[in-house]
Amino acid sequence: TPELAKSDITNHIIVPNSNASGDYRIRRLVNSTSGCSNYSEPVFLYYAQNSASLSGGTISGSLVTCTSTSGTLTLSGHTGPVLRWERAPVSTGIWENIDNTTNTYTYTNLSESYCYRAYVDNICDKNGTDLYSNTFCVTVNSTPIVTSAPQSQSVCLGSSLNLSVTASSPLTLTYQWRKDGTNINGQTASTLTLSSVGTTDAGSYDVIVSNSCGSTISNPAIIAVNPLPAVIVPANYSICPGTLTTATAFSSNPAGATYTWTNSNTAIGLPANGNGDIPAFTALNSGTTNISSTITVTPILNGCAGPSSSYIITVKPIPVVITPASFSVCSGATVSSTSFSSLPTGASYTWTNSNTSIGLAAAGSNNVPSFTAVNNTASPVSATITVTPTLDGCTGTPSTYTITVNPLPANILASAEGVTNCGISDGKITISATGSAPLQFSIDGGSTFFPNGGIFTNLSAGSYSVAVQNSTGCILVGPTLSVVSPNAPPTPDIFPTGGTVCEGSNLILTIQNPQPGAIYTWRGPSGYSYSGPETSRTIANISSSMAGEYGVTTTVNSCVSIARTFSITVNPLPVVTVPANLTYCAGALIPEGAFISTPAGATYSWTNSNPAIGLAASGNGNITPFFAVNNTISPITATITVIPTLNNCAGPPATFTITVNPRPTVILPADFAICSGASVPVSTFSSNISGTTYTWTNSNSSIGLASNGSGNLPAFSAVNNSTSPISAIITVTPYFNGCAGTASSFTITVNPLPNVNVPVNSTVCSGTSIPASGFSSSQPGTTFSWTNSNTAIGLTGSGSGTVPAFIATNTSAAMITANITVTPFLNGCAGPSSVYTISVNPLPAVTVPANIIVCSGTTVPASAFSSIPAGATYTWTNSNTAIGLAGSGIGNVSAFTAINNTLSPITSTITVTPTNNGCTGPVSSYTITVNPLPAMSQPANLVVCSGTTVTASNFASNISGTTYIWTNSNPAIGLSASGTGNIPSFTAINSSISVISATITVSPVSNGCPGQQLIYTITVNPLPAISTAIATPESQCNINDGTITITASGIQPLEYSINGGNTFVQNGGNFTGLAAGSYSVVVRNANGCIINGPTLSVSSPGAPPQPEINAYVSPVCQGEPLILSIMNPDPLATYTWTGPLGFSAIGASIIRSNSDPSMSGNYAVTATINACVSTSKIFNIKVDPKPTLIVPQSQNYCKGALVPAHVFNSTPPGATISWTNSNPAIGLPASGTGNIPSFTASN
Repeated sequence: TPELAKSDITNHIIVPNSNASGDYRIRRLVNSTSGCSNYSEPVFLYYAQNSASLSGGTISGSLVTCTSTSGTLTLSGHTGPVLRWERAPVSTGIWENIDNTTNTYTYTNLSESYCYRAYVDNICDKNGTDLYSNTFCVTVNSTPIVTSAPQSQSVCLGSSLNLSVTASSPLTLTYQWRKDGTNINGQTASTLTLSSVGTTDAGSYDVIVSNSCGSTISNPAIIAVNPLPAVIVPANYSICPGTLTTATAFSSNPAGATYTWTNSNTAIGLPANGNGDIPAFTALNSGTTNISSTITVTPILNGCAGPSSSYIITVKPIPVVITPASFSVCSGATVSSTSFSSLPTGASYTWTNSNTSIGLAAAGSNNVPSFTAVNNTASPVSATITVTPTLDGCTGTPSTYTITVNPLPANILASAEGVTNCGISDGKITISATGSAPLQFSIDGGSTFFPNGGIFTNLSAGSYSVAVQNSTGCILVGPTLSVVSPNAPPTPDIFPTGGTVCEGSNLILTIQNPQPGAIYTWRGPSGYSYSGPETSRTIANISSSMAGEYGVTTTVNSCVSIARTFSITVNPLPVVTVPANLTYCAGALIPEGAFISTPAGATYSWTNSNPAIGLAASGNGNITPFFAVNNTISPITATITVIPTLNNCAGPPATFTITVNPRPTVILPADFAICSGASVPVSTFSSNISGTTYTWTNSNSSIGLASNGSGNLPAFSAVNNSTSPISAIITVTPYFNGCAGTASSFTITVNPLPNVNVPVNSTVCSGTSIPASGFSSSQPGTTFSWTNSNTAIGLTGSGSGTVPAFIATNTSAAMITANITVTPFLNGCAGPSSVYTISVNPLPAVTVPANIIVCSGTTVPASAFSSIPAGATYTWTNSNTAIGLAGSGIGNVSAFTAINNTLSPITSTITVTPTNNGCTGPVSSYTITVNPLPAMSQPANLVVCSGTTVTASNFASNISGTTYIWTNSNPAIGLSASGTGNIPSFTAINSSISVISATITVSPVSNGCPGQQLIYTITVNPLPAISTAIATPESQCNINDGTITITASGIQPLEYSINGGNTFVQNGGNFTGLAAGSYSVVVRNANGCIINGPTLSVSSPGAPPQPEINAYVSPVCQGEPLILSIMNPDPLATYTWTGPLGFSAIGASIIRSNSDPSMSGNYAVTATINACVSTSKIFNIKVDPKPTLIVPQSQNYCKGALVPAHVFNSTPPGATISWTNSNPAIGLPASGTGNIPSFTASN
């Protein structure tokens, strides 16, 4: 073959190359003896196969197909020819042969799923075992199977409609609902919901269920939309308790509805609820005020409840009259008018009298008038007065009381016998009468009565008025008698001699031709009497009780004349009863106004204050009927004044009013049209008359308005469930004070509404491009307007037609949703709006920690991220893994141990990406800086003597800028207990007799990171202590036999010096052979620590006096000069000065500049004259060191933070401190002393 090198074949049995397969051409190479060669033609072809790679091949094709669809399967990779194809139904697994030997097989119209394989010849198997390909199964899917179709149903107008379909398929299903064969836009779920069904929603509904193999249409559901009935209820009405109401029958539009009703107040006698019409019932009200109940009626037709309508039943209270108690009067007495009252107040009354013989009419209205009681019998007579109250048309229970009229005594007979002589009291009067016993008698006109049988004796001459009283207390006045005497003067003449007067007028009684010196004695009814010289008497405002017989006598010189008697009749004033005040409507016929008088029989005259009502200005008798007139727009009132006259006596006038109300006219709205579902505002009626009320009727309640009502036309929602405009005629009747004006009408037309189909709700990320959205309607010609409730999503707030494409935005921290409200318009009517939502998720914003700075080796706490909105997930990257954190991660950053093996801070940037609701937000970053730990050089331990100035300890570290914090375990050495920075120079202190040590612990800090602590010690050895130092003088000048003896203690052995420490000897402190002079004592212990003792003087006999020195300053501050001078120096003397640390000088005035604490101690001065030395003047000077202040490092604080107190330390300790602040605005005063107190940082 071309692929193989030529090979020699020497055998007739040829074995193909086992490592290569293909077509082999086999031919022979023939070599001749002459050395020539040639190839033969190939004798046969052979297909050689590697037995290890034999294969039945692999079938490929579509794994899924649909019924009625063809598909092709292809076999490849097989090593032998195809002998046949086989297939087996998946349901049985039984293989069957397919007569096909090609590399492909095409199937068609499969009704179920099949598995396929190819049977291939095994060319290397001499035993006939062949090869199979892989098994390739084809899943056959069908169009969807509807297992549950939507169901036909009837729904009520305005209710919701819910339809659903159930279908089966292993493939993804989609749905499209249709109405009457037309797709319903946006209805692509397995359920269909219409929230408020209208009449146009009735029809046939089905759903197309689809998968990738095709579609299936469900059986249709027939939807009927039943109208909502409107109930017609009666107008509000009032009724009296105890009245049987008529049954209330309701009607509806459309007809045929049933009804349920509720009663808000069962106290009226009606149950709380019921069904159907309301039966007749007996109205109840046991109270004293109106009680009302609202009857609410709901119509139901074909299972659909229409809007409820209400009316009010008011049950008025029954009035109760309050009458007076029964009473008794005497015949002839005037009975006062009787007034009644009621509960509730305001009732009117009618009354009847059972016995008119008492002088009262048989019946009347309102109050019972005053009348004169009558009883012409010998026994009491009674009358029952029955009063019936009426209030607001309701008649109450009658109430009664009794008037009893007692009779007067009768048949009075009286005679008088005169006196025998003037001035003699022997006259007599005898009286007899009949009546209810016992009778009592009076001769003084009734002032006093006596039960003496009517016989009065021993009477003086004069006039006596007779009266008789019966057992009931009723009095009858008899005649006036005269008891005369001989020689009596003549009977007086009077005027008038009798007659009639009107009640209330004045009666004037006059003596005619009076006699000089006469006394006139008058007697009359009701005990009237007078005796005196007056010849004229006036009885003012006479009443009926003064009617009767009067008598007068003349007395001259004690002789009394015969009485002149006469009778006076007092006619009562008639009282007229007029009608109650009247109110009528203009144009009404006002009936005759009849008047009644007490007593009866009066005539009448009347006047009218306002003839404009249609009645003359005045007249006599009763008022004849007339038609009420009012041509104004307000009520007009006339006052009718009636004067009664009886027996020429005019009674008091009485008045009543006639009010004529005008008839109103109504001003109505113009006819108007409105859309179904629109809110029709209150239709306010107006009139030419203020205060007019209205009733109205509606010819077509299907527009959503009740069939009748009162007042203004209420607001209502217009209804038109049809496809054409409908109209209603509203007829309005105006009323003013119960007067109906002319009715007027206007028309309301209600147009039907269109509908709209909107897209499904959607949710996107901020920044997404939203395509344009179009709408549809089942009503051709519908246009659309839309509003967007939330322009923050990137869409304008409103528009018309299609919603344009836009880029969704959300800059808030939470998902925002816009309600896209689409309103269809048709013929000027806006249909019910439909809403779909566009929700825009914000790109989450992650809040990361503030930049973190930590020390190497520190555990960095977990970094918890938060997001706005909450709930985001996070991915993060780390720019520098050398800090000990992985290069990336998901969620929060876990805690880790910070690493920095360098000498400088290293920083990493952590970048966090938030994701929420599938939306990826912008990244945020923070840094983590890891500072290295400093390492400092080990300080050496120190050993010093007490009082020695210890030089400052300056620390060093491997990191520039390292600061130090140190502590001292033993402040007794003269160093403060703690401090920061280098340890300053200080004076070592040991006041004990033993060695003391302090451990100094130093912590290096770099960028807030503490390194390893180091420790060293400072040991302070004590000074020796001098107990005594005594000098003895020379025996004489310049003999040099003076001595000094020193006693001291301390660490042995001790060494002594008397030359200020220049030289020391171990002589036990004894110095001899000393010349006169000044000696500075110093003692040194075994640790080399010295103490300066006193400066002693070895004096000589004849030595000059001890020098006096000028005043000096002690202590002095370090750096200031020490001034030493002699007061009044002797010019012959030499002054020698000694002091600490071997100080010596000669002169009368010495200045030591730039002092320091080592110059502190005892100083001595001597004077020398002629080789004789004075005793030493010894004094002490102290040089105080200047304190060094240890201050805190500079610090930063946030506004509002509490800054802790700043405590200052000094070397040496104990310094007082004053400070100033350059900027008090930080919240700290401008200056102060001592430590700085805590304060609140301000900016």
